[in-house]
This record gives sequence, structure tokens and C-alpha cells, in this order.
Amino acid sequence: MAFERRDDHHPWGSPAGIELPEENAASSTHAAVTFSASNRANQENLSQAAASFLQYVERHPQLVRRDAFEPMFAALREVIPNVPGMPKDQRYGIQPWPTLISTARNRELERVSVGLSKLVREIPSRILGNDPRVVADFFQLDSEGLAQLLLSEPTGFDPAICRVDLFDTQDGLQCLEVNAGSVGGWQDTAFAPPYLRDMAISDFMETAGLTPRFTNSIRVFLRNIVHSSIASPVPQNRQLNLLFVSADRDLWTTDDHPIEIYQREYAAVLEEVGDGWTGRVTVVPMSQVELRGGEVWADEVRYDAVFEQQDRITGVSRALFRSFKAGFVNLYTGPISLVLGDKRSLALLSKLEGSRLFTPEERDLICSYVPWTRVVSRGPTIYEGTKISFPDLLANHRQELVLKAGQSHAGKGILVGRSVDEEEWTSAVAVALESGGWVAQKYVEPVPYIFQAGENGCCPHEVVWGSFVYGGDYGGTYARMMPCGGGAVINVSLGAVVGLVFEVDDAKQLPNLSRLRS
Repeated sequence: MAFERRDDHHPWGSPAGIELPEENAASSTHAAVTFSASNRANQENLSQAAASFLQYVERHPQLVRRDAFEPMFAALREVIPNVPGMPKDQRYGIQPWPTLISTARNRELERVSVGLSKLVREIPSRILGNDPRVVADFFQLDSEGLAQLLLSEPTGFDPAICRVDLFDTQDGLQCLEVNAGSVGGWQDTAFAPPYLRDMAISDFMETAGLTPRFTNSIRVFLRNIVHSSIASPVPQNRQLNLLFVSADRDLWTTDDHPIEIYQREYAAVLEEVGDGWTGRVTVVPMSQVELRGGEVWADEVRYDAVFEQQDRITGVSRALFRSFKAGFVNLYTGPISLVLGDKRSLALLSKLEGSRLFTPEERDLICSYVPWTRVVSRGPTIYEGTKISFPDLLANHRQELVLKAGQSHAGKGILVGRSVDEEEWTSAVAVALESGGWVAQKYVEPVPYIFQAGENGCCPHEVVWGSFVYGGDYGGTYARMMPCGGGAVINVSLGAVVGLVFEVDDAKQLPNLSRLRS
């Protein structure tokens, strides 16, 4: 017997028409699964191929079962042993259905993410005038001296890793925030080749006549580090050793990195450079990093470049930063994440969207892709063309707003007004008004997309599109998703699953898979 899962409170409408099968224990057959015309139409926003995959699932209803993809998960565990979500006690899940976007959608993600990350990198110089006092005051840094240190050359702003998070709304893509420093997801490129070899996925691609493409985020990332490092005076004798400094615990420990793939990709990048460049890449926890006379060492090897993936500034972070400033090592991203990753940067772009500080093209970029965002204060603001005091705005428009701490990470310090009760919202508003450093952003509603869910089912999901930018280079996009109606911030630390994003060519007419014989 089939059943329907409904969410009548979702503003995009009920996912009626998605019938999730209950497998007959006495039979190997699977009950029918069907999708509504509106489900397929939504999926076509991504690509014709995304809609065609729903037809493929209708022909192969067993694919709503998560265990139908166990061979895929086993292959992914060969890449990273603790592939999250498999088994259940691990930390985040992989969405087994493919995330298929058109070439046009991928080009838009590239243009928006590269453009907005560039503007965020330039805020200290272009908008705040590289004035240590102004920068320290705006970002609430510990001191003017710290701001001066961050702004003095070398800064590391240009080659830093960023991730631009976006919702896909009825009005198009909207930027939720620009992250820097401790950003995850780029490692998931390592999963793409074994994912595409899965029997169900490869059969669908062949049946639909598709050749999926993905951006090798790991190689783009390593290429950016190598090219910016060899242009500096740090490496000696054409040797460039790269160290990834991971957390000692929680997310992004050494166990979360596919080190063998890093080594293979790093060798390929050095071979691209030519001229006899050699080197190694290693991942160690922060506790194993040594500073010797300003030089960075680990396991008795001296390193010329360091990528520090941390969401807080530690004693080792400060030591690495001093080594960077003294010219002993190239650092990516380090303490500059205090500025680059602060959510107040997006608020500044939103507030100044019509300013002549920006070119006409930049103004259009901000106006089109950045929702209303402001730094919380006790003074007045302009909201939807009306002047209103900020405390009154927060008190009277909870359903329309999201509160975010400027230095929040991993989904913490973020409250979606419509998803919390009035008491929790009022308490958070009091903290934001008292402490400063918070932003308010107009809530934007994401278009729901259908993906597999739970052990046996599928439903509409809210999706965050995380696009990577390394320096000025686009590094591809991955997806984070949760079933609609959960009310939670969409973050892997809070239960979101990861979708691998593939680009497909929508130029030709795809076959109607529902009419093909199984």
C-alpha cells in the first residue's frame, strides 16, 4: 500500500503526488512511486536531467530506499573511511540521488560567487579605507593594533578560500552569507568518481544520454595555493611543502581528509607547473605543529605553505600568523577569517548597494543577489522603504527575519524567526542589541527540490548551494539539504546531508524515461 507525505504548511505548496512505497515483506517487488507535474516542473529549474531522474525513479521505485545505494556508500568509504552518515553513528550524510544542474545554472553560480567574494575581500580597502581604527570598530576586533596587523602586507586576502552560500528562490539565487577560513565541502569532490560508477547512477546517465561533469575542487584549491606560493619568496630550491592543519577533534579532523587523493592531485599540480618543482602535502592535527625559529615543522619536515581549517583563533593560529608575517610561510586563511568570514560584510554590501563605490555591474550584482541585510543596532534603519527603529523592526517582523551572529560558524548563532517561538526570539534580540556584532537578514524562501529521504522515502528538500572561490578562481559547488518543514538551519553539523553537484548539458532533448521499458 502506498502513502503520501504532505506538508500543507510549506509556502511552496504540498508535495502531494509523491507516493512513497512500503515494500512488501513477502515479495521482492516494490510499490509504485509517482511524482506530480509541479514536482517535475520544480526540478526542471535545475535542469531537464533533474526532472528526468524523477522519471527514472518512477521506473525503478526501489531507489527510494537508502539501502539500494549501499554499494555506493561502501565505495565512498574507501575514499574517506568515516564517510559521514554511513553507518548511522557517523557525522553527516551523503544524498544518494544526484544533484544535476544545467550549464547555464553552473555559470551563474560561478559569476555570482566569484563576484561577491571579490567584493567581500575588498571591503577593508575599498570601503573602510584600510583604516585600522575603522576596521577594528566595524568588526569589533580586540584592538586597533590587531586590525593594523591584519591589514599590513602580506595580508593573505587575495588567495584566501571562500564559500558563498545561496538559496535558490522564486526570484533567483540569493546570497545568505560569504564564509572564509573554516569552510567545508570542497573535499567532497573526492567522492564524485566512485559516485558516478554506482550501477543506478551510471545506468541513468547512459539511458538519458548524459555526460555529467564536475569541478575538481581539490585540484583547483591546490592549484591556487601552489601558484600563489611559488610567486612569493618563501619556497626554496623549487621545493614547496604544503601542510593542512586540522582540528584535534569534532569536524575536520585528519580522518575527514582523503590524504591519498590530496597527494595525487598535488603531484599533478606540481607537474603542471613544471620547472622542476617538487613537494609534499600532509595533514596533521594542530597539536602536532611545531614552530622553530619562525619556521613551521611537523613530523620533522619544514613546510612552506599552511592551510589552517579552524573556526577559532588559538595559540598555534597566532604563531602561524606571526610566521606568515615574518615571511617564513604562506598562510591560507588564518586569522584574516575574523574579517573575511564575518557576516557584517554582507550587511555592508547590502546597505551600500547603490553606492558609487561600486561599478554599475557590481551594483547590479549586489542588488540582484544580496537580500536586505543590516547590522543590528538600537538606531533607525530603512526596511522595505520605511524608516523604523531596529528594536521595533525585530519585535514586529519576526516571521520575516533571520538573526545571525557576525562570527557564527557551523550553523550556530543563527535564528530563523519563523522557526522559533516568540520567547526564544525575544531573548536572542536582547542579546543582539546588547552585545552588538549581529546582523538581521530578510528571510528568503528556497524553492524545494525532491530528493531521497530517510531509510525509505523521498520528499521536498530545502537546499543551500555552497560555491567555492579560491583566490579569484571558481572551485565548483556542492549542496547541503534537509527535508522541508524541519525549521533548522541547514548545516551538516545539524543533520543536513551533502549532495554532489554535477553539470549536465541541457542543449538536447532528453528521452521520456517513463515511457521506456524497465
